[in-house]
Amino acid sequence: AKMKVLLVFLTFTILGFASRSNGFRSSRRYVPNENDPYRFKEIAFEDDIGKLHFENLSVEHLQERSITPGDVTLHLFTRKHPKTSVAVPINKAGDLLRHNQSFNASALNYFIIHGWRNNYKSNVNVVITEAILNNYDVNVFVVDWSTYAFKFYTTSKAAVPQIGLFLANFISDLLKEYQIPHTQFVLVGHSLGAHIAGCTGSALSGQIDHIIGLDPAGPLFSLNQLDNRLDETDAKFVQVVHTNGYLLGFSSAIGHADYYPNDGNRQPGCGIDLFGKCAHSRAYYYYAESIWQGGFEAEKCLTYDEFMNSNCITHKKSFLGTFFIDKSAYGDYYLDTNREAPFALGTR
Repeated sequence: AKMKVLLVFLTFTILGFASRSNGFRSSRRYVPNENDPYRFKEIAFEDDIGKLHFENLSVEHLQERSITPGDVTLHLFTRKHPKTSVAVPINKAGDLLRHNQSFNASALNYFIIHGWRNNYKSNVNVVITEAILNNYDVNVFVVDWSTYAFKFYTTSKAAVPQIGLFLANFISDLLKEYQIPHTQFVLVGHSLGAHIAGCTGSALSGQIDHIIGLDPAGPLFSLNQLDNRLDETDAKFVQVVHTNGYLLGFSSAIGHADYYPNDGNRQPGCGIDLFGKCAHSRAYYYYAESIWQGGFEAEKCLTYDEFMNSNCITHKKSFLGTFFIDKSAYGDYYLDTNREAPFALGTR
């Protein structure tokens, strides 16, 4: 039965992948079937410990209760305490900061938000936190919403807007209590976490400095529906990194600047990667590496084929990620990577 589910899922996904259409933001990458939130019939996902999860996305699972702020915890990591943190419910985070001398109100604030079936100890949080704190003196808040991330995908996805609102309320409290400007806030989200970042930014009227969307989740999300997903209105600047667009992520451009390593679908070095886990996770490995090493130079182009054939019209270059992201970039950027770390190829 599981093999049948997987085959249906893969067939539907691959056949649904289409080429550009100028009907969606002219000159931007666009996949028509991503207008349909139900383009995925089933989902197969391999978690961090290698366990497979299969789910019928057409079945809505009843929630035993509504999500509350107590279901979301924040873990503050700083240069003083890069490996240990104190976890508190998101609605009581003000108490933590008033009694935590490691919090620096004048520093940048990074919020890292994991995806489905992850928690604050998952690889995405560890590699990005280490990359940032090993090189910069900032506050890193890891947002742990694992109470709902380990439920059925449909339940986890439905909780995205509310979690985004909880985080927005916390940031609003910081803005008021410490008089911190919006420019000192950065949201970094992977998979479902990218859409939580988007909902957070939207609730803050798009005033957050910038959002990094790392392979935003595709299943049950639609290009036509903006209120529950990441889009370019959610921050002053939105950068998106696509690494598994054909399976677990979005392929269409949804940010100000969208980066497509290896065309944004399969990633070299991932092998068969039947369930897409390796390619999906490469987004945060590329981003983390870009912070401490850089070198992910990309070129603005209409398609990956044009990039490969050196037929890009503008010849504009931009670097994926980095700590000081390229806010002048707009459009779709393509690049290649190595099969293993270090992934960056440097300048082309």
